Amino acid sequence: METRASKEAGQEEGPAEQTPETERSNTMTRSIGPVPGLVLFSMLGVLIRIYTTRLFAYKDAPTYALIWPQILGCLIMGALTRSRHILSPSLYTGLTTGLCGSITTFSSWQLLVYTQFFNTDKGEHSKFNNFLGGVSVLVTTMACALGALRAGFGA
Repeated sequence: METRASKEAGQEEGPAEQTPETERSNTMTRSIGPVPGLVLFSMLGVLIRIYTTRLFAYKDAPTYALIWPQILGCLIMGALTRSRHILSPSLYTGLTTGLCGSITTFSSWQLLVYTQFFNTDKGEHSKFNNFLGGVSVLVTTMACALGALRAGFGA
């Protein structure tokens, strides 16, 4: 409790009161938090996915090119998850959600699965072959992604 003498002596009353402008500024700073890192790492992740896919997309390739970005992103995700305690929360969010999430894009994978199941490329094969193609993309991608994630944990 403050006395009149302490006020007259010019001593501070304690924590400064928050004005509406200060509260609004603090709320905005807290809400922006990881967004800039998330945006930058997401753009980097898209570039990595595009160029990794292009690197492995060639005539008579032994497997579909999209599997390699999936493996790479899951490998990085495993390593980041293991070392989570040494990263700041904003950096961790940017790297895992932004970078790895953009490298291992779900939409491109699902588009590939769709094209296999429904033969949108108009290849000359039966509906049963379409089914096998779709299942093989699902199974091989999941197996390779989970294997890479596990390998990343162990790195």
